[in-house]
Amino acid sequence: MGWNILRDVIASGAIPVARLQQIRRQGPGSQITVQAHAVNQGNTPQSVPDSDFEIVEVPEGGDPELMCRVALRVATEDMLARGFDPLLRCRC
Repeated sequence: MGWNILRDVIASGAIPVARLQQIRRQGPGSQITVQAHAVNQGNTPQSVPDSDFEIVEVPEGGDPELMCRVALRVATEDMLARGFDPLLRCRC
């Protein structure tokens, strides 16, 4: 069984939670939108090949350094390889 830290923190009631009801950033048919709805309904999201959504598996064990390296690789190398420059396209 995998960890679901965010779900557990939300369920604990220890922090305030806001639930977004309206999607403003993805276009119609975006797999990000489809998979977000699946999560909100309690279902496990699924990777969809050749779409704007992908699940990246990290071996279990809770190694924070490994998770940070994988997240950094996805946010830079993987996105750039797909023609998406996060420095130009993401708003913070």
